Amino acid sequence: MSAGDSLYARKTAELKQNKHNRIGYYEFEKAIGEGNFAKVKLATHALTKEKVAVKIIDKTKLDKSTAKKLFREVRIMKLLGHEHIVRLYEVIDTPKELFLIMEYAPG
Repeated sequence: MSAGDSLYARKTAELKQNKHNRIGYYEFEKAIGEGNFAKVKLATHALTKEKVAVKIIDKTKLDKSTAKKLFREVRIMKLLGHEHIVRLYEVIDTPKELFLIMEYAPG
């Protein structure tokens, strides 16, 4: 990488190198769940140190109908805000995976 590379290019290269350890500002700690096409990992925000749950969805395992339902659910989750519903903080979409950064509810 040269000094003239963009922040985007540097971050992209960094993410490729650290694929299994972090996504964005979130550093993975341990797996806390697994399903048919998704895994859930506990992570910590690098700056705020807030614990979050990261749902990692393998988009290559989704058929067209399931993908459509999933993206509709994500749109709805972005709109919800209630103390008894886990909050969706951020969505990171990559070519092969979808990362849902969610409120961590231990227990």
